[in-house]
Amino acid sequence: MRAARWHPLSESTLCVLTSDDVLRVYDVSVDAANPQTEIRLSGGDAGASVADFGFGRQVGWERFAVFGLLADGGVVTACPVCPAGAFAPRAAMRALARGAAEGSAARAWLDEAFPALGAGGADDEDGNAVVVRASSAVGSWPAPVVQ
Repeated sequence: MRAARWHPLSESTLCVLTSDDVLRVYDVSVDAANPQTEIRLSGGDAGASVADFGFGRQVGWERFAVFGLLADGGVVTACPVCPAGAFAPRAAMRALARGAAEGSAARAWLDEAFPALGAGGADDEDGNAVVVRASSAVGSWPAPVVQ
């Protein structure tokens, strides 16, 4: 094991980077022994190993990004990485949906991971964004832009 961190969008998801450059995503409330998903973080053209990882800021697509720090100083990105049961503000998810073209991979992922976005939903009485739960774990596809 090289590194482990709690996923910022989930109360029970632990992400573990192992020596084979695989990020294993565990929902410890469901099954602490078997990962929900596994994502190979590529070492780039030079094949450098992934020494550590971190999560993006909680803005735009970056909230679903995992950044791998390579042993040679490079950085690789996997996006979107979203555990089952993740929480995200409804307003932020709607903004991503508005920016994703119909028929695009980004829009298809949003529709699959957050089906409640199209169900209407509203902000609460205090004006806070209502949280949407992701429906399933999704590995990775190359996002066109990490904002």
